[in-house]
Amino acid sequence: AMAYDIAGSKASVAWQAETPDHLWLGHRDAPNQILTRDPGLMNAAGRAAAHLPGGHVEGFAGTFRALFAAIHADIANGTSSASYASFADGHFEMQFCDAVLRSAASGTWEAIT
Repeated sequence: AMAYDIAGSKASVAWQAETPDHLWLGHRDAPNQILTRDPGLMNAAGRAAAHLPGGHVEGFAGTFRALFAAIHADIANGTSSASYASFADGHFEMQFCDAVLRSAASGTWEAIT
């Protein structure tokens, strides 16, 4: 399953696809926390992508609803926002994946080209 774990010098964060409405925060100098998805705790960009109140799972379909709503709004307004990936982002992601595969095969760090 998909999961992200980021360890920092002052705190850590973890998210798992099986519990998408929970974000674990590990602090070095305070008790750890589990944040539950709640639009009241989000910035404007987060609230725009959250369509249900806290405690209600958005789900897979909600992801696409938010994506297409953002794209439609940009087309209607003649604007371009950073709330969804561009073709350049997708190209970089493919270069990144290629470098990961080369690194796994060679056992060394590989440059993203």
